[in-house]
Amino acid sequence: SKATTVRGAVAELVKSRLKPVWKEGMMSREVFKLIVKKTVEKVTGTIPTSGKGAVANTPEAAAAFMTAARKQKISSLVASYLQKYKLTARLPPAAAPAPPEWD
Repeated sequence: SKATTVRGAVAELVKSRLKPVWKEGMMSREVFKLIVKKTVEKVTGTIPTSGKGAVANTPEAAAAFMTAARKQKISSLVASYLQKYKLTARLPPAAAPAPPEWD
């Protein structure tokens, strides 16, 4: 579904990131909702609604706001909330560098 507001677009992205963890049975509905709420508030709280740099509440503005870089930042924020709530047990590991080889 296409989000019609920036808030909706952010919420949609957060939910898509959380669903695999949710499906594994790794988080409660309460934590799922809490992470969505906290992430959406944190991201949208920084957006000016009037004046310079304001983002309109239109589907076009929402689509323009959700750049690849911003999606990456939001995904990182979701990951940090997952860690905060200790929901890392079955998350795929981030691409971490291999440990150095010892001779």
